[in-house]
Amino acid sequence: MTSAYSKILCPIDGSEVSRHCAAEAVRLAHDQHAKLCFLYVANDCAAMTHLSASDTLLQFGREHGREILARATAEASTMAVAAQSELADVADGRSVAGPILEKAREWDADLIVMGARGHCAESASTLGGDATEVLRHAAMPVLLVK
Repeated sequence: MTSAYSKILCPIDGSEVSRHCAAEAVRLAHDQHAKLCFLYVANDCAAMTHLSASDTLLQFGREHGREILARATAEASTMAVAAQSELADVADGRSVAGPILEKAREWDADLIVMGARGHCAESASTLGGDATEVLRHAAMPVLLVK
């Protein structure tokens, strides 16, 4: 039997929603015997929620991203899923959707599992702008996790 998905991309930002996304992506990767890649995009908004006065946005974003990616890949290994991780960054308030879509194309992902909203969403009841942009432009299916 052929798996429906062989390469799953899961953008994460450390939010509660993204932790649920990571868990769902791990379950899918395990069930489908798929490759899994976690992606953290360091950006101004995510960094601002955790920044101390002595950090620069980009430096903090990358360090925070490495920690989040390490936790996600460690959790994946408990389900016997060998996940890889990637770190990208954007600045000046630009959308993280660009790097997500770029990685999905570059890696030839056949599914993106991501949160309906993350750290920067304005309201828990609305679909985040980054998720909306990924939905509009992705060439592959997108699974949104609430």
